Amino acid sequence: MRNLRIHRYLLRELLTSLMLGLGLFTLVILLGRLLKLMELVVDSPITLTALLSLFGSLMPSFLVITLPLAFLLAVLLLFGRLSGDSELVAFQAAGIGLWRLSSGVLLTSLVVALLTGGLTLYAEPAGQAHLQRQLQQLALEGVTLSLKAQHFSQPLAGLTLYADQVDRASGQLSGIFISDARSGRQPLVVLARRGLLHSDSSSGHLLLHLEQGVLHRSDAERYQLLRFARYDIDLSLRQPATDSDAESVDVRYQNLPQLLARLPQLPPEKQRSWRAELHERLSLALCPPAFALLGIALAVRNQRSSRSGGFTLALLIFLLYYLSLSAAKTLALEKNWPLLASLWAPNLLFYLAGGLLFGRVCRERPLLGRWRRPRSLTPPPARKPAP
Repeated sequence: MRNLRIHRYLLRELLTSLMLGLGLFTLVILLGRLLKLMELVVDSPITLTALLSLFGSLMPSFLVITLPLAFLLAVLLLFGRLSGDSELVAFQAAGIGLWRLSSGVLLTSLVVALLTGGLTLYAEPAGQAHLQRQLQQLALEGVTLSLKAQHFSQPLAGLTLYADQVDRASGQLSGIFISDARSGRQPLVVLARRGLLHSDSSSGHLLLHLEQGVLHRSDAERYQLLRFARYDIDLSLRQPATDSDAESVDVRYQNLPQLLARLPQLPPEKQRSWRAELHERLSLALCPPAFALLGIALAVRNQRSSRSGGFTLALLIFLLYYLSLSAAKTLALEKNWPLLASLWAPNLLFYLAGGLLFGRVCRERPLLGRWRRPRSLTPPPARKPAP
């Protein structure tokens, strides 16, 4: 019963610091994206519901970073306060050692690891795919709104549209001129009497159905003129999240089952990058227990650290881990280092360092041991007798 009360006391303070740190770090990252979102709100006819949906799509990618960082901060603040207020001494005097006090926090680190794994393996790819569809849909709606009667508009890079009459309600156009240079070659010029804009929100495509027109195409060798009764132009971008071709699918939009299912269909050179992405996600999901061991050891021995010191130490530890993981992925992909050894080396080093330091703290030994001056092998000089 006494142990249960102690663990409740510790977990309540840990979760409070975790929620505060999670909100603070997420807000800081969100402010970095706020300028781009404000530009999107100004330039696009976005509603409040669509804006909230955009924020919801971005949240998993933020939480993948902020959740382990906030947990590390919470551990540092909790055990730093216990050590600074001499509560650890009181617990040890009552026969409760550091290992028993830390058991609840270590179990919580496993829960945080499961949540991080769910975010990085499932929620983040789904959020990225949904965000891509939303942004493309907003871009397609911007194409419709940019059209004005008797006005040249460029809704997309390399695409110029002109129409004598525009009916935005029905999407009907008349007297149409189109210059399409999106392929990077000589522009394709199309003239048509009538046209109809049609947007498909499910597939993310914007089509322009043309009727009774002429198509002009030229290159270095020949000039082509084609008359058509009906002709369709795709004004949308390609949708990477829903493309059925495995080689053209972006790995960022794939959750764990999709990634494992499409991995055998890829060529060998692309399989390596997909495997690196998979191991990076798994490595990031398994870092919270290592952070718990390392945070407890450093907080107990650093008794003079304040809250600002805990923030600084948490940022330094997480930055060191994240940079080492990114460097390991770069070396594995660009320098052909062993994939498993490279991407799991940061986790292995942090687990070893955390376990060793935590073990020394539990045995009440200094973190790095005491440096002793080595004894000299030559005997000391004989003293002269006093006169």
